[in-house]
Amino acid sequence: MKSVLVSMLAIAALASCSRQEFVDPPGPQEGGKMLVDITLNSGETTKASGAATVADDKTISDVTVFFLNPTNQIVSKQWVDGSGLTDDGSGVKTATLETRSTATQMMVIANLGGDRTTGTLNVSTKAQLQAVVQSLINTDNPPLPVQVTGDVLMSGEGTVDNMTASSDGSASTADASVTLNFIAAKITLSSIELGADVKGDYGTDFKFTRAFLLNVQTNSWYFPTASSYIPDPKAYANGSAWDASWGTDPGYPVVADFNQTLNFPDMNAAKTDIAHWYVFENNPTSVQQAEHPTILVVEVEWTKTKADADAGVAEEKAMKMFNVIFAPGDKGEIKAGQAYNVALTFNGDFRPENQGGNGGGGDDKPDQPNVNANVAITVTPASWTDQATPKPFE
Repeated sequence: MKSVLVSMLAIAALASCSRQEFVDPPGPQEGGKMLVDITLNSGETTKASGAATVADDKTISDVTVFFLNPTNQIVSKQWVDGSGLTDDGSGVKTATLETRSTATQMMVIANLGGDRTTGTLNVSTKAQLQAVVQSLINTDNPPLPVQVTGDVLMSGEGTVDNMTASSDGSASTADASVTLNFIAAKITLSSIELGADVKGDYGTDFKFTRAFLLNVQTNSWYFPTASSYIPDPKAYANGSAWDASWGTDPGYPVVADFNQTLNFPDMNAAKTDIAHWYVFENNPTSVQQAEHPTILVVEVEWTKTKADADAGVAEEKAMKMFNVIFAPGDKGEIKAGQAYNVALTFNGDFRPENQGGNGGGGDDKPDQPNVNANVAITVTPASWTDQATPKPFE
């Protein structure tokens, strides 16, 4: 029996055996037994603090495998959890599966976190499997994201090749390979810094308070159709409760994990590795709110008016929003399997109004384009090897 090892996001199927759930299409039971070994060139890793590393993202904790015949009927399916994977000591894990000799295709989903082959994935055809929708959030109250570091969803398709019948009437053997691709995208707030031209005293005239997401698209297929994972209908969630001053509340679920508190005691140096979120693909046609573009908002508390007791002037604070809009006309739409690094440099005037300040050029609402705001966003392929290209808010 040969051994095949591929990249971190690839699995290779070879020959051996294990318990398997078979699915019989209408008619007589099809095919004889075929034994398959799955080798995972990845291992479970400890979840890291801060932004996820590429190795964390590529962790394979469990796999759900579907074998299909030439007419796209599923002939067997099985979920393999961490305890069912054997570790060879170098991070490579193996598991044994059994399928039918009529299997010519393999479809794999990684990191579901549980066996769904008798639930939402209790399907019998390729078309039915491709139609299953995964939500980014659970149904708890409050809801939580199901995409977290170390359990990032991946999927892929491959063919079963070189099937060899046994000469003694025992099980056939075959080999297959499939490369897994990320289903989600990743948004990382990689750095915030003050540029040489910024005006105002940090901590007195202004301070960063939080970063949050709006219009996070929460529905996805496991396998793409025409290169898209987006089903119909879409669904959305926000990382912040809606403020009345922002306009009409869309009524989306509020997911606290899409909201990151910022509490920097000073801004003498750039703050890095601030937050990251996994989101699903979204394809608005413009930055208009009616198109529901996914938005990363960095909020600043600005001292609009400084107190002057002698003049009878009270201090007035205002919240200013710096908005990174993922849509054509701003930073482009979010694509599955891509990483977006957001590095912000602030060069605006945060002095109080009576000293000439204007809130640094931010907006009062979190869904409006910032005309003079340039934000560094790096888009990378599924390997998620990031390269920062920062630009400033001016």
